Amino acid sequence: MTAYETSAQEWFTSLVEQYRDDPEYIAEKLVLDIIGDLCRAMEEQSVTKAELAQRLGTSPAFVSQVLNGKPNMTLLTLAKFAAALGLEPTIRLAASAPPPKHAARPRRKAAMAPGSERVVKATV
Repeated sequence: MTAYETSAQEWFTSLVEQYRDDPEYIAEKLVLDIIGDLCRAMEEQSVTKAELAQRLGTSPAFVSQVLNGKPNMTLLTLAKFAAALGLEPTIRLAASAPPPKHAARPRRKAAMAPGSERVVKATV
């Protein structure tokens, strides 16, 4: 590796680390992982984009768009693609780190004012 390649690699690694917990980064990574799984299944089954489109009842252009990550991948789209390839989609959530602490909400004390009106006071 050249010094430039090493520098670029370090820059990219630090950038990934910086955004690793960002919800948009996480969503994009999930989509890319799913697309990779779909492409592997297509390759293993020798299914072309045209054949997959036929199974889905859609156009090859739409299949290409989905596999290129162009439209937002919905769970319905994922389920349809998986079914067309004989796959069962599964989504698993696993603990990775303690959740971030949110600012404490102010406590509210209810008090009855003269005339039986309910007044809510926030204390910080």
